[in-house]
Amino acid sequence: AAPVQPTYDMAALPRVDVGQTIEFGVGKDNRALLSGWAGPEPGGIWSLGKNSAIGFRVHCEPAVCNSGHPAVYLEAEPFAIKTHPQQVVVFWMGTKRLSKVTLTSGKSVAVNLDGVTVKDGTPIILSLQLPNAVAPANVTNSKDTREIAFRIKSLRFAP
Repeated sequence: AAPVQPTYDMAALPRVDVGQTIEFGVGKDNRALLSGWAGPEPGGIWSLGKNSAIGFRVHCEPAVCNSGHPAVYLEAEPFAIKTHPQQVVVFWMGTKRLSKVTLTSGKSVAVNLDGVTVKDGTPIILSLQLPNAVAPANVTNSKDTREIAFRIKSLRFAP
């Protein structure tokens, strides 16, 4: 089932230009991370719990907006160790399931927005289901009790 949609203020969503990369972490603009995220750290922000949400407004010229297959590219690193080797991430936009990926190491994840009409000012609200989120304290000697799945480093929108 689709996750509950996060509440957000349209005016507070950051504007993202086509091809622009937004980095997350300490001293960065983390406004696109709407819910389900831990505090900023150097090199990114960990997801928190089984559900997270990301949102931004697209800024593009009409010819560019509709030039192909829009996608959001996330640079992310899963919490994956020998005793917990992968993280599954299911991406949703509203009630539309976009994709499901299994992460075993850090990489760029492309979330295709096929079937989504993108215009200048369109809000892109991605809901992430993270069924394998786990507290490091439960699977390692760590004292970290946060339930995490992956650390997001950056986001880029491209048509």
